[in-house]
Amino acid sequence: MVRAILLDMDGVLIDSERHWHSIEGAWLRSVIPGWMDEYQKECVGLSMSGLYEMLRFRHDLSMTFPDFRLAYVELATAIYKERAELMPHCEDFLRAACTMGVKLAVVSSSPKDWIRIIVDRFHIADYFSMLVSADDVGGVGKPDPAVYLYAAAELLETPADCVAIEDSENGVLSAVRAGMRCIGFRNGFNDAHNLDRAYQIMEGFSEAALLSLNLK
Repeated sequence: MVRAILLDMDGVLIDSERHWHSIEGAWLRSVIPGWMDEYQKECVGLSMSGLYEMLRFRHDLSMTFPDFRLAYVELATAIYKERAELMPHCEDFLRAACTMGVKLAVVSSSPKDWIRIIVDRFHIADYFSMLVSADDVGGVGKPDPAVYLYAAAELLETPADCVAIEDSENGVLSAVRAGMRCIGFRNGFNDAHNLDRAYQIMEGFSEAALLSLNLK
C-alpha cells in the first residue's frame, strides 16, 4: 500500500532543470576549460558539496568551495525566484494525493533554503508533511539513499510503503537503494537520463493520479 509519495524538486515539482541547463552550463563553460554540454547530466541530483567534489575530481575545477557555493547561490536565486515554474498539473496532483490521505514530502539534494523559496513562492507548503534536504543528513545528496531513508523515518513509514518520483539517474538510484519503489518522471528535458532502474515511467503529471495514487 502506498502511504507516502516523496517528490524530487528540480525537474519534478518545477521545470528548473531546463534553466539549470542553460544558466549553469554557461557558467561551467566559463570556469572549466573544455566543458561540454553532455557532461551536465552528471550534475543532476547531486548536493552542492557532492557536485563540487565531482567537478573537482572529474573535470579539474580549480576554485575553492566557498567561491563555488557563492556562485551557485547566485545561480539558484535567479532560477528559483524568477524563472522556474510549477510543472503542468502539479498542484492538481498534490491536491488529489492529500484528498486521498497520502502523505507528501519534498526530498531533494538542494539546500533547504532553495526548497523553501519554491514552496513559498507557489503557496504549496501546506500540501507537504515535510521538506527534506541534503542539509538534513550532513550534506549527503543523491545517489546516496540517506535523504530518502531520513524522510521515511521522519514520516514514520517504512521505505516499502513509500513511492519516490524522480527525473534523474542519481535520484532513481537514491530511492531504489533506500528500498522504495521509484517512478521515473519524464519532463520533456531529461531524455538523456537513464531511468531504467525505475519500475514505472510517468510522462508528466497529466497521468499522475492514475499511475501513482492507485498503486497496489
